[in-house]
Amino acid sequence: EGDGKTWGVASWCNTRLDANINFPPPLFISSLFLQSQDPEELLLEVSRKIQPLKAERWQQRLSRWLDAAQSTAAPLCILVLDGVNERHSPGFWRTLLDKLVGDNRFLGVAVVLTCRTEYWNRTFRPLSHLAFMAYELQPYDDEELREALAAHRLSISDIGDELLPLVRKPRYFDLAVRFRS
Repeated sequence: EGDGKTWGVASWCNTRLDANINFPPPLFISSLFLQSQDPEELLLEVSRKIQPLKAERWQQRLSRWLDAAQSTAAPLCILVLDGVNERHSPGFWRTLLDKLVGDNRFLGVAVVLTCRTEYWNRTFRPLSHLAFMAYELQPYDDEELREALAAHRLSISDIGDELLPLVRKPRYFDLAVRFRS
């Protein structure tokens, strides 16, 4: 929907991967393609998309990986559940998160989910049993705005002062640029 949530997480992962060779690999899955509330099935599904192997082979790999994850403090992967406000009911997501948190086999899976702020506040913030850290994407700063506008062959001076606050919001950027006149 253009908020920049996916790009924000991807950029953060990329920056962390560049800075730290031991940063766990991110596994992105869009809510649009998520079918299962079972964490093991979900991890198998994502893994098969990365490297097609027989189901039994991935099952063996995942079992070994989950066993190893229980003996380390650092996560072995980051599961990015992207756009959770776009698909499925809040109950679907709560069930999946409760399974990820409630089963020691998934201690090595750090979960990042992206959603609209209002959806987060209404659906997840009240879940006190989940240890979480919330991050809200901010409007583009001058450097980010210059870069985004450059992709459209525009500069900040091409945008009227009254439109500038809208153009700074990733959600409205494309619309504001397209219909700026």
